[in-house]
Amino acid sequence: MGSEYEIVIQDGKRRPVHDVIMEGILGRPLKENEVVHHLNGEKRDNREENIQVMDRAKHIRMADGFPIKIQAVSGHVLFPLLTAVV
Repeated sequence: MGSEYEIVIQDGKRRPVHDVIMEGILGRPLKENEVVHHLNGEKRDNREENIQVMDRAKHIRMADGFPIKIQAVSGHVLFPLLTAVV
């Protein structure tokens, strides 16, 4: 959790504001495998329409996988056409 995220103290613990907001929207705590993703990439834009819950593994693939290397042919690396589904 970098300093780019807004932080709030809740029950004596530092927590990202986007987590607290999403838990309020969901009416439950985030599950261990859930993270909150900012759709527009702005880590301080915590509006309800800009945040979504996502599986942690999917979020890691999104962050680390663009562009995603899919094939190497004769020394050339090919990349897929990337599209976002929201």
